[in-house]
Amino acid sequence: MTTRTDNLMRPVINLNGTSPEALIDARLEARTACLALMSALGGTQPNGRDYIGHPDAYKRDLAIYSARRLAIATILDDLEHEALAIQDR
Repeated sequence: MTTRTDNLMRPVINLNGTSPEALIDARLEARTACLALMSALGGTQPNGRDYIGHPDAYKRDLAIYSARRLAIATILDDLEHEALAIQDR
């Protein structure tokens, strides 16, 4: 079983590597893109009026939509934790 921290990148900060600031900035930029994706995804949220007479299809598509939002939210959270961990080093 994986734990929440298994999905986090842990770059090793060193003098010959990418600066902590650049590593953090990259994660913040990725978070901005994820937020834009989350906003755009909102337009795909199933609406019951598009499934009249097909409640099972509505439930199925709503579950798919919810899973997609959760996946993006998880990435957002992971990127934030990575940036904070880099900052704390």
